Formats: sequence, C-alpha cells, structure tokens
Amino acid sequence: MAETPKSPTDAVENPFPSKARAADLDENGYLFHRFEPLEFTGTAWNYFKIYFINIFLTLLTLGLYVPWARVRRRRYFYSNTRILGDGIDYLATGFDLLKGWLLVLAGLACFYALPFFDFGFAYAEAIFLVAVLFAYPWAMNKSLQFNARNIVWRDVRFTWHGSYWGVAANLFIAPLVGLLTLGLLLPLASRMMRHYIAKNYSFGSKRFEVTTNLWDFYKAGLKTVMLCLGIAFMIIMPLDLIYVNANSTLEQLDMNSHQFWIITIFVLQLLIVGLFLVTTSFYRAQTRNLMTNGLRLDNNIRFRSELSGLRLAWIVLQNAVLIVFSFSLLLPWAHVRYYRYLTENTYIRPYNDMTQFVDDEINAGHSIGDAVSEAAGLEIAL
Repeated sequence: MAETPKSPTDAVENPFPSKARAADLDENGYLFHRFEPLEFTGTAWNYFKIYFINIFLTLLTLGLYVPWARVRRRRYFYSNTRILGDGIDYLATGFDLLKGWLLVLAGLACFYALPFFDFGFAYAEAIFLVAVLFAYPWAMNKSLQFNARNIVWRDVRFTWHGSYWGVAANLFIAPLVGLLTLGLLLPLASRMMRHYIAKNYSFGSKRFEVTTNLWDFYKAGLKTVMLCLGIAFMIIMPLDLIYVNANSTLEQLDMNSHQFWIITIFVLQLLIVGLFLVTTSFYRAQTRNLMTNGLRLDNNIRFRSELSGLRLAWIVLQNAVLIVFSFSLLLPWAHVRYYRYLTENTYIRPYNDMTQFVDDEINAGHSIGDAVSEAAGLEIAL
C-alpha cells in the first residue's frame, strides 16, 4: 500500500481534482509539479522614463518615431515578464514596423485629401470606409502573425496560424453579432474569440489546445449582468432622490435649474463610463480565467489564471480616475499596475523535463525567423 506524503512539500495537492487525468497524478493523487506564477520585474519609474522619451522623440520627428516607440514599449514589458525564471525576448525592430506605419500614414493622408478633389467626396469617403472595413481583418491577422514571430522564449519562437477569414469570422463578425443581439450571443462570441486565438498559436512545433464549456461563459455573462444591475441600482437611487428634491437642492447649492441639470447630466455620464469600465473588466477577467484554465500545450503543460473580476475592475477604475486627474502623467504607472496584476495571477505547470521539451523545439528549427511581409508592422491592439 502506498505511503501518504509526509509533508506538504512532498507533493502538491491537485487544484483541479475533477478535471485532472490519471496520467497527470502520482499514486497518491497529487500533481507532479506545482503551478508556478509568472513574474513581472519591471517598475513604474523605469517605464515612466521610456514612455516620456518615446513621446518626446515622437513629437520631435513629427510621428516617424512611433514604430521605435512601440518596439521599446513591447520589449520592456516582454523582457520583464519572467516565465519559470526566464524573460521573453521581443526581436522586432523599429524598421520592421516602419513599413506598416508608413502605409497607415499614406492611407490617412489619402482620406484627408479627398475633399480637395472635384469628384463626389461622399462617394469617395464611403468607398474608403468600406475598403478599411474589409482590410481590418487582414491587418489584424498580419499584426498577430508579426508579433508572434518576434516573441521568443528560451530561443523558441511562437507562431500564429490564423487566416483572413478566420479572423474576420471569429474576431470581427462574432462580437458584432453578439452586440447586435443585445448581448444574448456575446458569451458565445467571447468563447469563439478566445478559442480561435488560443488554438492558432504554437510554441515551436507544438500547437496550443483549449477546452472550455459554453455554459461557463454564459454564467460569466450572467454574473456580469447582475453586477451591472446592482451598480446601476446604487446609481439610480441617489439620482432619484436628487430629482424628487430638486427645488430644495437648488436652494442649498445656490444655482439655477439649468446649471443644476448640466452638472447632473455630466455626473451621470461619468457614472455610465465608470459602469462600463467595471462591467467590461469584470467580464474580461471571468472569460480570461476560463480560457487560461482550459489551455494546454503538448497535452501536459498546463496554465491557470486566478484573476478576481472585482479586483481587476477596481484597478481599471482607479487607473482611469488617476490618469484623468493627473492629466495622463500617471499613465505609465497605471499600465505597469494593470500588467503586473495580469501577469502575477497567471500560472504555468511545466513538463516533468521542461529542458528536454525546449531543446526538442529548438532542434525542430522553429527558432529561426522567416521574412515578415511588408505590411506586417501594422499595429492592431486586441
């Protein structure tokens, strides 16, 4: 009969006992390895210096420095992200992004030059907007492909395998349909988006896999709706009291009704923006946890996310308030704070022999970069 572990350090209790396979457990029902948290070693002060140097050089070069600014920003966050003790390398250069940036500038120049031509501006503007609409999935796919090729961990590259129509269907049409159905299909769209992104990345020659339950996404959506209604109720009740007692309130504040309602509408707009930030952040944390917890690499390397929806919402709300009242001076601090929370609440459970796995991928030849298409530098933030 097998002996039980003598101390908590002898084995690690399985955090997902109902989902683990027998092959992942030892004879006592424990996982072979711990889930190791990712680390972020950067500081707000160091990023602050990079951020304002980027702004200064962008203004000095009339916008031409933007590609180099993006590379410096990405390289700072990636290099300070530690996975099992090693940072992530970002290999792109400003020249790689410059081609795409010049293409964007040329498109904008053509758009703003249209009113100076004799032909119908309305028709030309409509044609231009339709062209941008169809080009958006292409640009998004190229951006994902470009960034994946330039992200390296332990000398092994990531690769993006998505396609134009896949991006258009899963990352553009699906969320649009979710919104047009008043949110009824938004959990389905969220699952499609998360699955498509996860399944089309590979680390070396190994593709990522993800398994989730659609009902879990709908439960996340239901929690978000309940949170939204609760916050909305807390907002409406005080406003209702103010409306009922408007005359006495005007006398106390010594203002006319016009000034009072302008201020009331302004405050209401701020509260709606705050409600939007809170609910979207809460939902993003819930769906990110579902996707990450169902993620696998080579069937054995597992991942876990322990984001708190309320905590993330509070961070986003605080960041927004501080950015506004500091006139964007605290924007670098807000970026670092947000990224640190995401990183340090993400975990990886590695292979029994992770070194051998990485060596196999290096020998497979996927650490050698290939050419980047001319427009691959287009920046599409997801």
